[in-house]
Amino acid sequence: MNDKTKSKINIQERITMQFKYKAYKNLLAELGRMDYVVELSEIAIKDFLKNLNNAESPEQFLEEKCKEHNIWVSLDSSNTSYNQSILGYISGVYHLFEAFLYEMKEEYKLLTDGESINFNTETTKLNQIINYFKSKDRFNNVDYIQSYLIDIFEYYHWLRIYFSHKKTVSVNEIKNKWEKANVHSNEELYAKYRINNSPKKLNEVDFEDYFYSLRFAKN
Repeated sequence: MNDKTKSKINIQERITMQFKYKAYKNLLAELGRMDYVVELSEIAIKDFLKNLNNAESPEQFLEEKCKEHNIWVSLDSSNTSYNQSILGYISGVYHLFEAFLYEMKEEYKLLTDGESINFNTETTKLNQIINYFKSKDRFNNVDYIQSYLIDIFEYYHWLRIYFSHKKTVSVNEIKNKWEKANVHSNEELYAKYRINNSPKKLNEVDFEDYFYSLRFAKN
């Protein structure tokens, strides 16, 4: 291989190389750790509920398990407790994503010799980051973020707000965000993200919604 050929290859490598913030690598690592724990918990929950539902006396089965593990819980025949667990998982995903935005903001400041992105409370931090980079002409066709990513992830953001601060957001607001996000739902998107039917309404969210929010945080 001569020097001219090497030069052409190096130029092509530079063109196709994608810059990634260290903050993004940290986000992937943190999401991976969280996902490991959540998936183990989900397996345990599904296995427990299967045995509970197949038991001759669910109440007795639960009592025996409580004694075995020295953990005391009440029998919940509704979906409320599970629903709250999933909202907690989604909230955890968004917390890690928001920490990534702050970390990326500081990293960007170092890379640009002090140029700073200032967050406010008027809109989401994600929207502020996107608008900031658009104003600096730092997005190209490769960087283009499709509206479905923003709308669906914003819905999960509002679920996080609802889970953490129920008094600051109404169920109606959540419904409006779901309707905006659900417009994008189609078979192509389901196939791409390997899901069956998400995002779901507030009282119907399940493990698939957690998985969906996790994939969106990575994207």
